[in-house]
Amino acid sequence: GHANNSQELEELSKSRQELESMKATVASTRESLTRELEDKSKLQMELSEARSDLAKASGNKAQLEELRRELGERTKELADAREAIVAATANGAGELDRVKSQLEEEKRTSASTSRSLEEATREVARLKAQLSEEESIRSSIKAEAEIEIQRKEKEKFQALLDQQSQAARQA
Repeated sequence: GHANNSQELEELSKSRQELESMKATVASTRESLTRELEDKSKLQMELSEARSDLAKASGNKAQLEELRRELGERTKELADAREAIVAATANGAGELDRVKSQLEEEKRTSASTSRSLEEATREVARLKAQLSEEESIRSSIKAEAEIEIQRKEKEKFQALLDQQSQAARQA
């Protein structure tokens, strides 16, 4: 009887320790996910600022590629975090459901961010085309202006020649 109670108490103590360990793992995983969510939010703010900068500058392709690379890294980090969370909370079904729902929200956010990036890319392409068209128009106007200047200089030169020719005939 007494040895059996002692053994049950020892098993109960181990079970409590395992439960505490699992709670600590869940808390750590929750903190990790919260940091990931904050990082994702910061990334979205940075992406909005970058999109604005890209529209103003009519296309900084290198910056756009960097944003794509960062988005890929963040997506991988989220996938890694998701795997860790699933492994750490395998015994906590309610906690797992909550974490899954947060991850689904992150997926939607990531998809929205990707769409924003694609829109920014299209806007950059449109602005580049517009800039190219404006440069073409400026080149045409400049060429026409140069032709007009040459015509006027030719007229002045011809008038000067005519004056000199008339002066020579009178002399």
